[in-house]
Amino acid sequence: MTKVLYVRGFSEKIHDELNEMAKKEGVTPAAIIEDAIENWKKQKEEITKNHHLVLYSDEESLMYFIKKMDDATKNDWYQGYNNSQSSNVKKFLTKQGWQDVSINLKQTKKPEQFHDGMYKKFSESKYKQACIIGIVKPESLKSANKFENIYNNKRINGVVLCIYNTNDVFKSDFNEILNLFEEHDRIFILRNKEVIELSLNKQNPLKILF
Repeated sequence: MTKVLYVRGFSEKIHDELNEMAKKEGVTPAAIIEDAIENWKKQKEEITKNHHLVLYSDEESLMYFIKKMDDATKNDWYQGYNNSQSSNVKKFLTKQGWQDVSINLKQTKKPEQFHDGMYKKFSESKYKQACIIGIVKPESLKSANKFENIYNNKRINGVVLCIYNTNDVFKSDFNEILNLFEEHDRIFILRNKEVIELSLNKQNPLKILF
């Protein structure tokens, strides 16, 4: 039995495009919507392995973002963090039940070992996906990029958020800054209660003129 579906906010432009697509494909608009819903459900069921870079310059913006991530991952997520340089972040995450997945860097003989605590604790949990928050205070971006690159070769289900202070990033060599950006899937900048995404696109110099 078919039913009438009312969609709030469905603009006239999209409505016209939907009808045009249906006419070209020889199907009904309802068939296109059903297919879109099925694809959306399938995408939601797939577990991704995301690796994102987050940049902040002040503690207030960082804490607002951390609290939002905590709210969003309370159910069905393994919540882990590294031994954060920010005492406020560490205190908050510990209170909320997040697990410390870091290891002692002085005992780390190989960069690969840095991630061992995260892999081990997540694999022992009941969860299928993890949200790992890493507040990074690197000795240099060059050394940090080695760790980022190694993680990209062996990711875990879910999302790893590598959070850097802009003071530590932008004092570095420009090529290393770009390397840091390229080691991550997406780049976000925190400003007060806003999350701004930064996109990197290689361009022909002549495009600047037009």
